[in-house]
Amino acid sequence: MVKNVSCYRWFRIFIFETIATSLLTYGIMCSQYMNPPFPRPDAYQPVLNPGHSIFQSCALFLSLCFAGQLTGGHCNPAVTISLLISRGNRITFIVAFNYILSQFIGAIIGGVLAWTLVDDFTIPAL
Repeated sequence: MVKNVSCYRWFRIFIFETIATSLLTYGIMCSQYMNPPFPRPDAYQPVLNPGHSIFQSCALFLSLCFAGQLTGGHCNPAVTISLLISRGNRITFIVAFNYILSQFIGAIIGGVLAWTLVDDFTIPAL
């Protein structure tokens, strides 16, 4: 039996939101451009991946399936902030800070994974 339920809840939020956000970030960063041919020509221009919106949607779906039932599946600081300022919310500032901190750490982990595992990636285009 867990003696400190509050500590268990914070740990669960941190672990699952970090992993879900890193999965989402990795999926977004890896789905932007198609890999270049090998060896890369001198005048190579990156080609947009035609299925990038499908890959991003799948990454979001997997992230929400992974953390949805346990933490609410925020996976984005904007969602957490909107729930914090909404009327009739059940989230406090301390819990929101835990969510946002874990989401920032998860985004950094996902970006580093994409940088190390994928040959040629770019940041998402605006």
